[in-house]
This record gives sequence, C-alpha cells and structure tokens, in this order.
Amino acid sequence: MAAGKGRHRMRQAFGGLRYLLAALTLFVGLFLTAGLGAFVMPLPASATIAPTLVYDQASQLIGALSPESRLPVSYSQLPPDLRDAIVATEDKTFWTNIGVNPGSLLRAALVDLTHGTVVEGGSTLTQQLAKNLFLTQERTLSRKFAEVFLALRLTATFPKRDILTMYFNSVYFGEGAWGIGEAARTYFGIPVSQLDLAQSALLAGLAAAPSAYDPYHYPALARSRRSWVLHRMQDMGYITKAEAQAAANAPLDLASSANSAPIAPYAYEAALEELQAKDPSLAQDLPLGGYKIYTTLNMHDQLAADQAMANAMPAADGTWQGAPEPEGALISLDPRTGGVVALVGGRDAQTAPFDRAIDAYRQVGSTFKPFLYATLIDTKHYTAASIMSDSPVSFVGVDGQRYRPTNAGAEVAGPLPVRHALAISDNVIAIKWADILGPPAIIKTAEAFGIPGPLPDNLTIALGSASLSPIELAQAYQAFADGGVWHDAHIVTKVLGPSGRVVYRAKVTAHRAVSPQVAFIMTKLMEAVFNPGGTGYGLAQNLSFPVAGKTGTTNNLYDGWFAGYSSRLVTVVWVGNDQPGRPLSGQGASTAGPVWADYMGLAENQNPPPDFSRPPGVVSTPMSTLDGMLPNATTPSYYEWFLRGTQPKAVSPIQYTGPWTLWPKNPGTWYYAYHGPQGHSPLWVKLMGFPAGAGGG
Repeated sequence: MAAGKGRHRMRQAFGGLRYLLAALTLFVGLFLTAGLGAFVMPLPASATIAPTLVYDQASQLIGALSPESRLPVSYSQLPPDLRDAIVATEDKTFWTNIGVNPGSLLRAALVDLTHGTVVEGGSTLTQQLAKNLFLTQERTLSRKFAEVFLALRLTATFPKRDILTMYFNSVYFGEGAWGIGEAARTYFGIPVSQLDLAQSALLAGLAAAPSAYDPYHYPALARSRRSWVLHRMQDMGYITKAEAQAAANAPLDLASSANSAPIAPYAYEAALEELQAKDPSLAQDLPLGGYKIYTTLNMHDQLAADQAMANAMPAADGTWQGAPEPEGALISLDPRTGGVVALVGGRDAQTAPFDRAIDAYRQVGSTFKPFLYATLIDTKHYTAASIMSDSPVSFVGVDGQRYRPTNAGAEVAGPLPVRHALAISDNVIAIKWADILGPPAIIKTAEAFGIPGPLPDNLTIALGSASLSPIELAQAYQAFADGGVWHDAHIVTKVLGPSGRVVYRAKVTAHRAVSPQVAFIMTKLMEAVFNPGGTGYGLAQNLSFPVAGKTGTTNNLYDGWFAGYSSRLVTVVWVGNDQPGRPLSGQGASTAGPVWADYMGLAENQNPPPDFSRPPGVVSTPMSTLDGMLPNATTPSYYEWFLRGTQPKAVSPIQYTGPWTLWPKNPGTWYYAYHGPQGHSPLWVKLMGFPAGAGGG
C-alpha cells in the first residue's frame, strides 16, 4: 500500500517535471525561433512611420504634424536624470539585456503557462516599446510571443539610445499626453530638456499607471510614487541620498492646468502656411508623415515673446466673439537674414487662432514716418538738421475738401529740425515735408524697402494711412538695422523628406533699400525717440544696449504700434481691437511700446548686441539748437549726423547774453529756456536729448 502511494507520488513528480521540461523546451524553442527571426524578418511597416516634425533653428522640436498630439524629442534632449529615472523604474537591465530578460521572461512564462493566460508581465522596456508601436493591449500568449519577437528584432535593428528615445516618444503619460515631449508641456509647461530631477522622477513614475498617480487628481500618491522612483535611482547609484531627499521634498510645481498650450502655436502654423504658399504639392504631402521642417525660430526669443505678451499687454477691457480685447501681435526678425525668430499672433491661439502678426492688415500710423525722412535725407538737399515749422496749414484733400493736419493734443511746437520732428512725431511737419517731396517720391522709397503697393498717392501717406501687416512692417525696418539692406521675411529654411533628402530649401534674396549712410543716419534719428521728450521716452530705460524705433497710433486710437530694433533684432508690436470701431485706451507708446520693451529686454539683456556700425561717408558735426546752423561761441549745441558734404557751412548769427537754463514750461515736458539777443523775449526749445549745458555736444 505504502509502496503504491510512493510510486503514485513519483509518477506525479515525474509528470510535473515532464510538464516543466515541456514548458521549458517550448520556451527555449520559441525564444530561439524568435531570436533567429529577429535577424531575418523585417519589422512591420509602422515602425518606420513618423509624424512630420517642425524644429527651431537649434533643432529643438516645436511641433508635430500628426493625427495624434505628440511632441517627439531626440535623445540629446532627454536629461540624464530622466533617462536614469525611467531605466531604474521600468527596466534596470535595459543597457545590457538583449531586448528581453530571459530570467524574468522564464518566470513569467511558467506562471502564465500554469494559468493558461498572461498573468505576469516580465516585460522589459523594449518589450513595452514593441507593444506600444505594433501590438494591441490584449493579454494573450500569442501577443506575448509577438512582443518577444519584436523586442528582439528592435534590439537587432536599433541602438539602445534609439530604442530609449522611441520608448519615451510612444508612452502615454496621462492627461492626454502621448510622449515625453507632450508630458513635459502638459505637467510643467516647459520643454523636456529643462526637466529637473524631481520632475523627471514624477514623469517616470507615471509611465506604469498614469491614472493612478495623476498629480492633478492624486497629488499625495504622485509624491509617494516620485519618492519610490528616487529611491530606485539611489539604489542603482544614479543619484546620491542627499539628491534623492532634496528631490523628494521638492514641490510638485505643476503647470496651472493640464493640457498646456503647445510650443509657439502661431509660429508653427505660420511655418505650415508658408510652405503651402511656396510649395503647395509638398505641403499636401506633409500630413503623410516622415518630413522634418527646419525653421528660423529661436526658442529663447520665442519664450521671451510669449512672456512679454503675457506681462505687458494692456489689460483686457472687453470681449469680441468670445476672446478678450484688446488683441496684440509681436514679430521679431533677424535683420541679417530675414528669418523670423519669434512670432506671437494673439493672446491665445486656442481662443483666437487668427494670426495677426502675419494676416492682419491695419493702418501703421507714424511708424511710416521713417520712410518719409529717409526719402528727405536721401535727396542730399535736406538733412537731419533741416528745420520746418509746424504752424497751422491746410491742403486740398483727396475729396476736394480742405485738409488741416494737426498734432496730438493740437500742440504747436514751432520750428523744429528733422530730429525733433521725428522724435515727437510731429504730424504737421511731416505733411509739410511730404508736400515738398511729393507722394510719388515717398512711395518709391517705400517700395524700395519692400513695402507692397498700392500705397496712398496723397499727402496722408506721410502719416501712415497705408495698411500693412506686422511682418511686412518688420521686413521693411530690417533695412534701417542692417545697413540699408532687407531680406525676404521667412520662417522655413529647409525641409527633409522621409528619406532624409532635402526636398525644399528657402530662397532668400537681399534687397538694397537705401545707402548704408542714410540707414545709419535714420537709426541715429530714431534713437532720439527714446530720449526725453520723445514719444518712446522711458521705454528703453531697462535695456542695456542701443536701440532705435518709432511709435505709431492711428486715428481714433484704433491701432497702437511700436517698431524698433537693435543691431540683432527687428521687432514690431501691434495692439488693437478685432471689434471694428472700438478704440484703445492709449496711444502706441503706452499700448504696444511696453510689450516691445519687455520683449527686447528679455531677449537681449543677458547677451547685449553691439552698437550700430557706422559706415564711412557719415560725419558728426556740432549744431546750434536754434537755427540748423553751426554754433557760435555763445549758442548751445548738440551733435548731428550728416552725409559727408551736406553738413551746414554757415555759423548761427544769434548771440546770447545768457543765462540759459533747463526749465519746465509745461508739466511733464522739459524745455531749454534761454535769453535771446537784448530786447527779445526768452526762447524755448524742447529738450530732445540735448546736453544740459551750454556748448555741450
């Protein structure tokens, strides 16, 4: 009896061993078959399908043209802490295994075979990638075998760095965020390259169960999971105990809400629209995937533009079609190339997707006056010191009626040199100069600057009655910043096809608008806009580099503009209401100006650009502040710039018995007050960057 029971137990044990050996043999056979197939069988076609990607000038991803919302990243963009965190969390043998872990896989296979279904995973990071790329989420033995095969095939085909990168780009991190690029934006509002240790650990912890550890809904569980990841990283020697503790104690510091806006949405769409205009057949193929679009965008400047629009736009005082008003736009170009480095087309691309930087055409107001004065100086008959009075005048308008130009506030400043007239944006003087030059001459100059026609063929052109888009105005201002030359404004530099071959390359042409000498003199004149008394006074006080520019305001305060530049950036800001006929609360200096100044400071202060280059053929000469002549021993003076040979030769005849002092004639406006010849009343001249002492220069 006992012997029978013993033989029965032996048969059971032998049967169990036979079952185990059979399972092991099956496992080894499947493993070997899969291993052999990995080297001879191609991957499914979907492994090579990629979205069309859009990059900035430093090859940093700004968007992807794909049915899914993904922002794929490259291996170089993955911070080391992020790579270590995911390896420590998901597959500690990743760097050394063959795509599968035989030991873990055998243990899982035995459990799964015993239960007749998949109970235990045992998946490596590469297996998870295979599942994400090619397979369904069903839990079956056949799918598990396919996963092993594909993991081995992936390892045989791609370097580990590529596999890790593909993994990061294919994982779902919750809150609608597919891929680590979208996850970094969704949870922290930053590019993936800027993730720190604490943020990297939190995202790595989400990969296994994003819903369970969602920091927006379960912050305590998210912190606990983050601490667990940090402990794993410490155990594997990736970080020290002190680093783990510091990161575990860090606040979650999440973005204000999930599903943050994508990077540079207006610029991204502008790149696609540019390709549609330049190469329609190529644009039609882009959604099929596999293309790489390289742009002129600079993410440092783009983030500065986003921040300036958020910081300095006038407060919303109404809505139009569901979006807050007033609206605004900012575009910034590199004057050496015409490349768009930053573009913001409105307050919010989601609520107001219309791109005002590219597609909005509004009257430009006094930002047009530099083209008038460039025409004037280029004649060589007039100079920056030429004087014109803004005494009242009238002309016959286009409607046959008398037209009387006026200044803001109906102020009459008296006789002013070009420098002063431009700086205070005197309308009456601008119209008088336009009458002398004639509208056709001004139109010819504007067209040389790349401003498209038709332009108003009447005197109002001097006051900016032409309607332009911000990008057109910025393109024209390039010539002032770059020695009289402007380049075609563009945002796309090249496109690579799925094979890696260049299928599109931008053709950018340089255009001569004016001589380097005229461009330099105009720059020196527009620098005075920021001096005391100028319409941009105070805007440049926080800038650590030379700038020039011009304010602009249209009739009834419908549009506010600021167009200005350094030697590296040309930037135009427009502020206005989409709702027709609704005025702004202030002029261009107070609406668009602060946005411009904030952006230029954020973009340039840390690495200030050089001063504007002075070309040969330009001379600086001391001038009397009174009459556009050379100063005598008694007259106050300043230095003015001239084309060589056009500087005045006559000396001012006015003699002063003094004293002359700085005095506030009107609240908030400083003037020079000095006594004229014996028996004359005191004379007044606005302080426009003149020295605060007699004879200075």
